[in-house]
Amino acid sequence: MREFVAVSAILGGLIELMAAIGGPGLAGVGMETGQPAPGMEAGPLLVGLAGAAVSVACGVLVLAGRSGQLWGIALIATAAVGASVVGPSTGWYTLGAGFTLLAGAMALFVRRRRRGAG
Repeated sequence: MREFVAVSAILGGLIELMAAIGGPGLAGVGMETGQPAPGMEAGPLLVGLAGAAVSVACGVLVLAGRSGQLWGIALIATAAVGASVVGPSTGWYTLGAGFTLLAGAMALFVRRRRRGAG
């Protein structure tokens, strides 16, 4: 289960990163009129980059055996904030936030690894 959480969180983080960097141009703004798309504003860009970094870091930490419940809550909060701030600029970020939200929900059911007796 840890592997599913990690793959989903890292995939979501990579989609979020590409969507934040691509901005409205990645979403197809200006394609019909031939106008160049406006650049991504600084606030949503920074929130998008931070959300991508947190998604990847949480996925790696869950994979490493850290508390799934703690990092699951962090993933859910990251997806909610990122989708509300960056989502209106580009819909692709919302897709990445969906993967992050899925990883957060699955991480809530991951138990901490036990220090083995072996």
